[in-house]
Amino acid sequence: MATFADIPLPEVPALAGAGPFAGAWAGYWGGVIPHVLLLAGDGGPCVYAVAAVPQWNIPAGWSHWDSTISDGRLVLPGARITVEYWPEGPDILAGRYRAGDGSVTWGRFVRVAPDLLHSAAALPHPMWGEAIRIPHAIGTLAGLWHAPLMAPAPLAVLSHGSSDGVDPRMTIAMEGEARWLRDQGYAVLVPMRRGRGASDGVYGEINCCDLATRAPLDCSAGLLEAVDDLRAAIGFGLRQPGVRPGPVMLAGQSRGGFLSIAYAGLHPAEVLGVISFVGGWTADWCNGVFNTQRLAKAGAGAKAPQLWLHADNDRYYGADHIRENHAAFTAAGGRAALHMLAGVPYDGHRLASHPDRWTSLAAEYLHSLPQ
Repeated sequence: MATFADIPLPEVPALAGAGPFAGAWAGYWGGVIPHVLLLAGDGGPCVYAVAAVPQWNIPAGWSHWDSTISDGRLVLPGARITVEYWPEGPDILAGRYRAGDGSVTWGRFVRVAPDLLHSAAALPHPMWGEAIRIPHAIGTLAGLWHAPLMAPAPLAVLSHGSSDGVDPRMTIAMEGEARWLRDQGYAVLVPMRRGRGASDGVYGEINCCDLATRAPLDCSAGLLEAVDDLRAAIGFGLRQPGVRPGPVMLAGQSRGGFLSIAYAGLHPAEVLGVISFVGGWTADWCNGVFNTQRLAKAGAGAKAPQLWLHADNDRYYGADHIRENHAAFTAAGGRAALHMLAGVPYDGHRLASHPDRWTSLAAEYLHSLPQ
């Protein structure tokens, strides 16, 4: 957890101005990048600062920006990026950071007292959605709940990926996907599996090979635990007010996408559809046959049509491996539309952060399902 002292700042300007944007704001971009925004008033000069995030090669630093107000939003226009903030509750700002490569990162920020700046106090970490606890045999699982805009609505459950490269105790909000699904008419639940985020239990999703020798390891127990966690989350979501009984939409990123496919094969009557973002349980070079074999098994049981969204430059799953997995799934009887998207900037495994590349495909898929 970052502190205010981790974020370098210039001499803090007077922050006594009036207006919904004036003051000091703090929170995180994408749940990962600590951020402070300082404004003396609504629009005009501001200070934009972040703490270092070594795993993302982001250095600590601050800069001056000239902001404007447009349609009720505070806009920081750059040569290649655009940053927007808008009120989303008392003393709460939502934010969207659109990079030059088209990727989008979401954030949540709260107004803070200026005397906290430069202090050792922990940076606030607001989340979009209602923090909930999901009953489970191991205790409870943490999650974020997004009530539907109109009720009754079908349930969608979003599943996160592995902990590779991130703190396993970090809550993965999947805010872009969650916002989009809610806008499509779903109630949305984003659970954290056991040992992840603030969930109880021990994280048991081990690697599927010895990383030093690449000798295969049996990683099936972790997948079965994840299926158990997802089933608890689905049961919880279906009991919430405003949720329509019946099959649910499953979606997920990387391991979360793979988990959604596996669950649909084991419990086909419970599943309305699946959207898998770069789904896979293990890298193709790390006992990749586990992916292929498990997806063949899922294909034999799954009934609902699925949407598989992949990129041809994914650092974990090569295009040939993706096609092999899809062939195994469909040969066993599964139905899945595979879209291999080309030219996703930097790393295709980050496809979900490029909504311009997938939202039209996903909307077309949702409209094809029984209403």
